Amino acid sequence: MASEIKQIAEAAWNIVRDPRSSRIERLEGLKLIAGCKGVLLPDVDERWLTVRQVTQLRRIKQELVERVLRRKAARNRQNRRAYLRRRIKALENQEGENVGRVE
Repeated sequence: MASEIKQIAEAAWNIVRDPRSSRIERLEGLKLIAGCKGVLLPDVDERWLTVRQVTQLRRIKQELVERVLRRKAARNRQNRRAYLRRRIKALENQEGENVGRVE
């Protein structure tokens, strides 16, 4: 759990530091970072934004979530591959030991 929070904060910092990020992206990134530190900030009130800004804000939020989920899925695939490699190696070693035996 703590490692996931660190990764979320790291991804948010990358967005904040990115010079191509819009103001809304930076605000959302900073809110995520604050949330990771335990400080909950109110959401941006969409009543004060234009329709274009609201759609942009929602798109950005969705992209942030998708980015984190993609990284999590990639990490799960890596862990699964590593587990399967270890399992195959253990089975090959076990099979190699059984080949030398005469029953």
